[in-house]
Amino acid sequence: MSTVLSVENQVSEQTEEQFYPAIMEGLRNPQEIVDIHSALAFFERKTQLENSEGKHWVYLGHCYFISQDLERCYAIYQKCLYSLKEDTNPQLWYGIGLLYSKYNNWKYAEVAFLAALKISPDFEEKGIIYSNLAKIYKNQGHYENAEHYYKKAYELSASDLKLKAELLCNIGYCLELQNKNQEAVKVYKEVIKYQKNQEILGSLARLYEKLGDAESASCCHKEFNSEKIACAFNTKGIPNDIAQPIPQCYNPYMSSQHIYALYCLQLSKNCLSFS
Repeated sequence: MSTVLSVENQVSEQTEEQFYPAIMEGLRNPQEIVDIHSALAFFERKTQLENSEGKHWVYLGHCYFISQDLERCYAIYQKCLYSLKEDTNPQLWYGIGLLYSKYNNWKYAEVAFLAALKISPDFEEKGIIYSNLAKIYKNQGHYENAEHYYKKAYELSASDLKLKAELLCNIGYCLELQNKNQEAVKVYKEVIKYQKNQEILGSLARLYEKLGDAESASCCHKEFNSEKIACAFNTKGIPNDIAQPIPQCYNPYMSSQHIYALYCLQLSKNCLSFS
């Protein structure tokens, strides 16, 4: 009896709202390490005390998803859907969509995500749902639909520059696969404002070649090689702010090893001048 009272007291001192941010972050970024143990323990206790409260079971299912216990997650979502009648809870359908996506079951994932949006058009995680729907359509070869949902996700990406760049890359890729090459070029050039890398420069070079713009393609190839050499310097432990200007001066007929040797010589001279 005292044990039960102790558990009840512990739970009464906590609220589900305090665990909500960690759970949502864990669902949003499954590759990130999120401390979900406290939330998991809380909702396990909560479902013991309030067995018929469906929303607590939904959050418990989310916790199991984040902790990679997918079998328990599936069982709990099924319980919520069929026993607890939580079929009008957008959080449940959101979780089911993520779970089916995890198993690459695109058909059922699509149904679940669309159900969440139908129940709650302003669902707080709709940006993530749009991105997931776009990924589903891209994997199915439905590039026009994928482009549509990536654009909707981009509109909601706010100030997250990394996410903006990622979504724009996918929009450009979908446009390219639809042979909308001029539009794809515009999108990839927009990506460079947020993030310049070899992949984007390579894509731009390829598109310029398709469009017959040899001069622009050549410029992209030169930048591509500069980025490649900058990466080589960085792998040797040279700070990015020092490494980045070096490729602009390199002789294309010299090996990267030779360039690196000259760079080290210059760096040692600079260090001596400050001693």
